[in-house]
Amino acid sequence: MGKERSILGRRNPQHALCDVPVWAQGLIAALDTFHVHMGAFWSRVSQDADLAAMYHARQGRPSIPPSLLSGVLILQYVDDLSDREAADRVRFDLRWKLALGLPLDDGGFDFSTLSRFRSRLSAHGAERYAFDKLLQLAIAAGFLRPDGEHVIDSTPMHGAAALQDTYTLVRNGLRKLLLAMGADDPARRRLAKRLKLSQYLPNRKPELDWGDPVARQAHLQELVAAAERLLREARAARLPEGSEAQGAQALLEQILAQDITDDDGQPTIRRGVATDRVISTVDPEMRHGRKSASTRFDGYKGHIAADPESELITEVTVTPANTYDGEAEETLLDAQQAHHGLQPRAVVGDQAVVDAQRRHLLATRGIEAVGKVTPHRPEGRYAKADFAVDVAAGRVTCPAGHTVRESRAKVDGAGATWRVFTFPREVCAGCPRRAPCTTATRTGRTISLHPDEALLQEALARQQSPGFRKRYHRARATVERIISHLTRHGLRQGRYVGRAKTLFQALWVAAAVNLQRLMGLICARDGAKALGMGTWRGRKAPPVAPRGIRIVTLGS
Repeated sequence: MGKERSILGRRNPQHALCDVPVWAQGLIAALDTFHVHMGAFWSRVSQDADLAAMYHARQGRPSIPPSLLSGVLILQYVDDLSDREAADRVRFDLRWKLALGLPLDDGGFDFSTLSRFRSRLSAHGAERYAFDKLLQLAIAAGFLRPDGEHVIDSTPMHGAAALQDTYTLVRNGLRKLLLAMGADDPARRRLAKRLKLSQYLPNRKPELDWGDPVARQAHLQELVAAAERLLREARAARLPEGSEAQGAQALLEQILAQDITDDDGQPTIRRGVATDRVISTVDPEMRHGRKSASTRFDGYKGHIAADPESELITEVTVTPANTYDGEAEETLLDAQQAHHGLQPRAVVGDQAVVDAQRRHLLATRGIEAVGKVTPHRPEGRYAKADFAVDVAAGRVTCPAGHTVRESRAKVDGAGATWRVFTFPREVCAGCPRRAPCTTATRTGRTISLHPDEALLQEALARQQSPGFRKRYHRARATVERIISHLTRHGLRQGRYVGRAKTLFQALWVAAAVNLQRLMGLICARDGAKALGMGTWRGRKAPPVAPRGIRIVTLGS
């Protein structure tokens, strides 16, 4: 979205006879506090000058004020509406007019304005505008401490694109590369005719008896042969680095590698699911993911960090659905420190967030890891936790009192080195506790120590303390409540194609949730009138932010 299209439009600060507060604020306030409070608060949060860099200084028609459009996006995610529905609300809904500070006779705008505004925000690196603005106010008002305790969790985000089978993936990948290689329509047609690929130019499925396995196999063979002809042409053409055509070539190559195998010279569909499998040519960044062993989803994962005291979301990121939950932790910590100087003293999370690798990462940053360590307990036998492990001295003592000091190194698949302690066979053979300890016949019981065993032992000891359970479950309950709130505002279902746009959605849904929570905190501490007076700026927070207010106080 170029600057030459428009200049910055600004709100008119003058009040008019048709202003909604003059006529309808009392009627709305009787049923709905959120829109009333937003009407007093948002104009003090978002200023047109904040986004002036997105517009040309002198040329073009005046834009719709960006502070107004930012408020519309917030309300759109609060109510989980499409662009067309949001534009209708701006034109007809008194609650929205009050929240946005619009007069009764405001005619609104075309719904396509919202799509263009999102594109403009993304093009100028302002995707985080509302999210960052609200967090800055929360920190300035004292509701969010830079060194507070944070809790991290994730939730599925179903992709906006449809899941595609192997036949559709190959056919669409072929067509995508064919279109990208032709500079214009005549060039595409000449290329398709020369390679005998003209049937793939139209975007339609073939007429095929899909219930006939022989017909399916013949069609697959035809698809793979056509894709390989086009790929040979693409490799010979040496497509420009970073071009759309080169990306389409890489996509088609990945599809063939992940889904097709050779069976006696005949292409067949590979059994099982390949690692990092592409599942859609419309959104190649989508992946298969699992919430549990029995629950699969397709798309992305939304990861959030939140402050359990204020219940404000401090950072958001989005990853493909097959990403391990703990891998997003460092991204969240780095982003919130870079944008807001937040360096938590402790991080609370489940076992994926505070596993051994993440505990080591947090320890190097001076952050306490708060989470459960579940010791492996072989069925009917002693667990490692039943042994006295002295990591510093390098010895392990079994429940019967026998000690072993000799160990050997073992390197796992990730390249980490474990220390393996094996009790002598003769010691275990005559031990009265052998039955509940080991079934080994050639050696005695074996105990393996993780490379970060000291951190795990420390965590096991800490979670036995009286206050751990209350601290852990309080933070986990808070983040589950926040995720539930995000889900009610549409986070669970992706609206857009691609990870970058899905992250845009996550940031603005999080901003909508934070807006409701921040207004609730201000009202509880300073009174509702403070929302319109700006007296919340720079106030010192009480030792503990008020917890009597639920997130949904102003949004339900």
